[in-house]
Amino acid sequence: MEMEVLKREAEQKADLFFEIQAKIDNADFYFHEMEGLIGNVTSTIEIYREFRRHVDIVEVQNFYRHIKQICENIIECISKAEAELRRRG
Repeated sequence: MEMEVLKREAEQKADLFFEIQAKIDNADFYFHEMEGLIGNVTSTIEIYREFRRHVDIVEVQNFYRHIKQICENIIECISKAEAELRRRG
């Protein structure tokens, strides 16, 4: 592939990255809100016992495991590419 084509494609992908990252940055606020809420609810077992009657806890755990796996995949892809760059010098 011609270097100019590679540079143009990389620039387009970087632009898309920043568009998507801005949306993820907004979602980050809500993840912290949820973290605080769940921390609060789970700190008192009596409240948690009643809370779980209203919320599908298995579904919640599966959702956050799914998000965690996506994040781990992103980190792994970047780590492999960084290692390859170091290997090639």
